[in-house]
Amino acid sequence: ALRAGPRAVAEGDLFVEHRLNQLPPSLGLRGGADALSSPDVVAADYVAGELLIVEATIAHDGALGRYVSRKRQKYRHLGRHVDFGRDAPAEVPLTPLSPIIIAVGASGELHSSSVTALRECFRLDEDQLLQFCAAAAAIAQSRRGAAARCRSR
Repeated sequence: ALRAGPRAVAEGDLFVEHRLNQLPPSLGLRGGADALSSPDVVAADYVAGELLIVEATIAHDGALGRYVSRKRQKYRHLGRHVDFGRDAPAEVPLTPLSPIIIAVGASGELHSSSVTALRECFRLDEDQLLQFCAAAAAIAQSRRGAAARCRSR
C-alpha cells in the first residue's frame, strides 16, 4: 500500500522489520534505550515530508482494542521524538506521524482506527481499501491457530 498506493514511497525509503539502530541516521530514529525495537514498517515519504511508523497485529476480534492500545503505548515515543545527533540532515527533516497501528481480527475485521489510518495516512481509496481488507482477512484467517492460542491465555 505504501509503494504502489498514492504515497508511492521509493523502495529504498521503506524499511521492513528493521531495528531502530539499523535505520539510516537521517531518519532521526536513533532509538536510545529502544534501539532494539523493530516496528514492522518505517517509511520515509519525502514527497509529503512525513515519516511513517507502522505496526501490524493480528488478534482475537474481542481483543483488537487492547492490542491497538498496547502497540500505541509501545511505539508512542517514535511519533514525538526525533534525534539526529551529529547526523542531522542538511535538508528539512521529515515530520514523524503518530505510529499507525493496523489491527486485524482473526475473522478479518479491522479495528476502526486502522480503517481511518488506511484512508487518511495511506490515502487508500475505497477500492484499494477493500483490496487491503480482503488481503488482511486472508492472512488473519490463515493464522487462526495463533488467534486461538491468544484466546487461551
